[in-house]
Amino acid sequence: MAPRISSWTPPSIHTGAHRYPWMRGGTLLLLLALCACSATAGSSAPTASRESSTSIDLLPTLGPTPSVRAAKCGGRGGPRSMGQWRTYSSIEAQAWAAEHIVLGRVEARETRWEILGGTPTVASYVRIRVEDRVRGVRSETLLVGDSNGTIDGCTQPTNLQPFQLDGRYILFLRRSIRPEFPNEPPVYGLDGGEASRIAITDPGAAATTLAAARLALAKSPPPDLDPSIVVPLDRAPVMPTATSNR
Repeated sequence: MAPRISSWTPPSIHTGAHRYPWMRGGTLLLLLALCACSATAGSSAPTASRESSTSIDLLPTLGPTPSVRAAKCGGRGGPRSMGQWRTYSSIEAQAWAAEHIVLGRVEARETRWEILGGTPTVASYVRIRVEDRVRGVRSETLLVGDSNGTIDGCTQPTNLQPFQLDGRYILFLRRSIRPEFPNEPPVYGLDGGEASRIAITDPGAAATTLAAARLALAKSPPPDLDPSIVVPLDRAPVMPTATSNR
């Protein structure tokens, strides 16, 4: 079956907004892809791979990475990816489903081992420096799940492209629910897959997209959007202007 193309693609901005029919349905908000790993004898200390355009550690308060047994990629059945993205019918629907709508720059990236569901998992994150904000509680940075990280020779497989360090994007984000890490700082995910992340190639088109999202939030949520997905304005307020509201 051919990939389904999202019905909404912002003009003049490259999104690569592919839809995979087998991935539709419920939502898993965090963009963590699982590397199906099989444990081997012996223990090893957890490792992490960091890239950064600053000297700040990406996850200083996330908590210690659990000790993991030495693992190899491609256990039974080979590597597998994890993620179910919603398909939104319009920018109006996507705007009302987002907890944050921001324009920001990737200033750091980290890949690390974590234990999810008892399985050693390759997890990647980026820190976004917010340059402009349409909606969401003010913050200068946001922690977002990334994809395609490699650590200890194991690459996390996913259907999304990785963030580019120093790249600038418009992001439509929802908080990821991670019961394994109850004390971590908020981590956000691309709820709509690639359509929730727009690489900035044309500043004029970027401004048009931000303005369209702001206009959508001045109206009622579209009737075809599941009410349980709508993020109310008191939870994620709209900024009064589109100029550097971090």
